[in-house]
Amino acid sequence: MRLEAEATGPARLWLDALTLTDTRTESFRPAAPVEAGVAWSAPGKVFYLEEPVNFTLLARNYAAGPAAVNLRYRVIDYFDRLVLEERTGNWPVAAGRTGERPVDLNRGRTGAFRLLVDGEATTPAGRVQLPLQEYTFSVLRRPPERMAGTFGAYTTIAPEPMEIMGRAGIRRTVTLSSSNDLLQTWSAIEPEPGRFVWIDRRVQQALANGVAITANLHIGSGGAEVPKWARDPADPADAISATGSRMSQEKPFTFSKRAWERFIEAVVGHYKDTIQDWLIMDEPYYVFKAEEYAELLKTAYQAAKRANPKCRVLAHGGYYAPWLPALEKAGAVPYFDAISDYARDPEQGHRLRDFARKHGKTVFNVEYGGHASGYRSIETPEDTNDRRIPVYQANAQSVVAGALRAMGWSASEGFRRYDARFPGGDFTQLDRWMSLFEYDGGLKPAAVAYAAAGRLLDGFRGVGALKLHNRLETFLYEKEDRFLLAFWTRDGDLFQTRFILPPEVRGFEFMGNPLEAGVPLTLSGSPNYLTGPNSRREETLNLLRNLLVREVISLEAETRLDEVSGEYRLRVTIANLDPGRPIQNGILTLSGSGSVYGEATLMKEFWDRVLTLPEVKPGGRVTLQPALNAYRDEIRTARPATLKLFFQGASRSWDIPDVFKAGAPAAAP
Repeated sequence: MRLEAEATGPARLWLDALTLTDTRTESFRPAAPVEAGVAWSAPGKVFYLEEPVNFTLLARNYAAGPAAVNLRYRVIDYFDRLVLEERTGNWPVAAGRTGERPVDLNRGRTGAFRLLVDGEATTPAGRVQLPLQEYTFSVLRRPPERMAGTFGAYTTIAPEPMEIMGRAGIRRTVTLSSSNDLLQTWSAIEPEPGRFVWIDRRVQQALANGVAITANLHIGSGGAEVPKWARDPADPADAISATGSRMSQEKPFTFSKRAWERFIEAVVGHYKDTIQDWLIMDEPYYVFKAEEYAELLKTAYQAAKRANPKCRVLAHGGYYAPWLPALEKAGAVPYFDAISDYARDPEQGHRLRDFARKHGKTVFNVEYGGHASGYRSIETPEDTNDRRIPVYQANAQSVVAGALRAMGWSASEGFRRYDARFPGGDFTQLDRWMSLFEYDGGLKPAAVAYAAAGRLLDGFRGVGALKLHNRLETFLYEKEDRFLLAFWTRDGDLFQTRFILPPEVRGFEFMGNPLEAGVPLTLSGSPNYLTGPNSRREETLNLLRNLLVREVISLEAETRLDEVSGEYRLRVTIANLDPGRPIQNGILTLSGSGSVYGEATLMKEFWDRVLTLPEVKPGGRVTLQPALNAYRDEIRTARPATLKLFFQGASRSWDIPDVFKAGAPAAAP
């Protein structure tokens, strides 16, 4: 279903209800005698911890007589923990009227949340079931009015996404992708020689929301974004060539150097007071040879500095080892101020760091990837994910940890995550475009965690990875006279610890909530943060060096072959080592490339990819024996697999070298 509306000025489209029918109807026909809903006013459903989290419960009574509406509303946090459960009681709603019931869902915690609403209504004609509805929302600490924009996202430059991102504190955008052609694509910006299309109003809206812009001027594969009138100049001396690197499959092309120079000078000059950072093409190594990109940079740099001497010209490069040395050899180093590229491992990060230090450049990191939706209860067509597997399994953790690692390895001054196309897809494909936005314009959990990290790290720069504790991955960042440590467990580890922070040092967990002094802390793959003045740095480093840990869970796995049936079964025993709390709502998954018919069918119960655990009391044990989807003589080679346990916001994984080898134990915790 597609709805369109037009207005001559700013407007908001409000629909109370829709009738879907295959016949013509003269009046509205409700689907039920009583319907319920939820309304809010916070942009993107982004609320601040310091203010009420205001939603309005709505109940519309279409019946001929009065109705008593009993709505249940629950709030679930990112870790699948129940935060709030309340009911309206018998809420009277008169016939033909809409009742409104304001609720404040602020419970003093930040993070990504889900609001679930269902219930029933009593009418003169009988009871009406009100089906389950789900809404995602986020609660964040109010970001400062002015931010360095250390964490940014490739976001659509339009009023609503700029307002939402600015509100969340993600205050930097890059114009590549996300429908930003008028600050990206040469042919769209200058469709005819000397005729430009400007988007001053949208740029000003971004700035009004505190969002700084890095404009990515793109050439495109095969020169697709070069205007036709600038292609194939007659004068060879006027040509910039793109003959392609060995990684490129595109045909060579040329375009006018003078036209490119005039374009850069005009665009940078026009936005002199609003845009200071200009990235000259994303991933140039797929289109240009190093010496060709050097020529592109030289021409762009000189033109940009004539138009705005204070601007910064960014080059993209460093992901491939030969690229930066080749640019250096081609004489490109004087013609850019900073580097933007991926740092997916220490080698790539150190390559960027060392080059930047050698030549006095600044590094910014970028990365892309999928972002899982927070919606768990709404079932949507074409969504093949098993929504019982908690969203905290990896996605938001990996998004934030990827940014923290890249900045640490590269000693960079910022990170830009893409994509944040708005809106974030449609109802049948919640993760379409890999967007940080939900389909309804809210923030996905990865974006919420990213915003929390961005507020803590704003203005910090990466220093490096630290080897403090053999079970922790730790990175150091600094800003003036302050430090920040980000740390999480290695390789899916899970354990509990307890520590007292030094004076003036504060700790925060993954979703931005403060760590409680003296309270046992369960550490997993979710990053935690410690920050304070440099005078307390060494004391804090020693705290992590000497961290005492306690196992909270153990797992034993043994594969057995039934000699009668020839069926493989996996016997899994889980022990709760935490003396203080039970394991509740536990879920066990088994996955791996070693399955016979694919990952989804590793267990024989292939219509049910997860196993639900009964409650495991403190000091207790539980044993499960799922059948594996294989029989004697079907397995010829080793089949490695991974067992993962999720419970109460924590996760733990165990590797099994060969799941079909009888008696093969899981790796020790």
